[in-house]
Amino acid sequence: MTPAAAATRQSEVLEETIRLTETLARKRQRPIWILDIDDTLLSTTNRHLRILREFATHKGLPLAELDHGSVRYSISDTARMAGLRDEFTLNELRGFWFERFFKNEYLVEDHPIEGAPQYCRDLITSGATIYYLTGRDETMRPGTIAALTTHGFPLPDPSCLLLKPEFSTPDREFKETVLSRLSTSGTVAGGFENEPLHVQLLLEIFPQGRMVLVDTRHSGRPAPPLHGVPRIKDYRRNSG
Repeated sequence: MTPAAAATRQSEVLEETIRLTETLARKRQRPIWILDIDDTLLSTTNRHLRILREFATHKGLPLAELDHGSVRYSISDTARMAGLRDEFTLNELRGFWFERFFKNEYLVEDHPIEGAPQYCRDLITSGATIYYLTGRDETMRPGTIAALTTHGFPLPDPSCLLLKPEFSTPDREFKETVLSRLSTSGTVAGGFENEPLHVQLLLEIFPQGRMVLVDTRHSGRPAPPLHGVPRIKDYRRNSG
């Protein structure tokens, strides 16, 4: 598919979700959309880069400058892209990263996937109830709310931001529990996720929902083929 064709297809997918929402709203079926946050609505690229640069400064390491396209899901792989090869130092970096990546003061580095705030506002205008369902835990609520509101994401009610009660709870386990509960709140129209395994989970629980894979970065964990699931790069419409 050419870039122009992909952009046109993306625009069609996003327009289709708005029309679906409007149709369900007219039928008074309370359409619900479920949206992940990290690398689905907010890019974590700058957060990774800030931590890597702080580590390099702390250790006195010369690293090659990275552009956003060089950032990988794993901080180790990102560091290798910057020229860091020593395994002992990479192990130190992983600990340095883990101590910072989930802290509120680093969440300010996150920036929206293009078009995401406006798209979320358009969903609500179309009659949707949106839930931000994320693997972040409750200690990250202040920084998450700050990032969402700073960048113009609608946050009509604190209850629409669903975070893990405990950091140690596996993301899939938490999301499965919450998704089962949301099924009683209205009609789940669909969801947006960057993690193929979580798209598969959404489809298992809501097989009639319109699920969309946001093709940014993901863990690389094996997942079944997502037949018929559309992919988007961002939330820009009419960009082709």
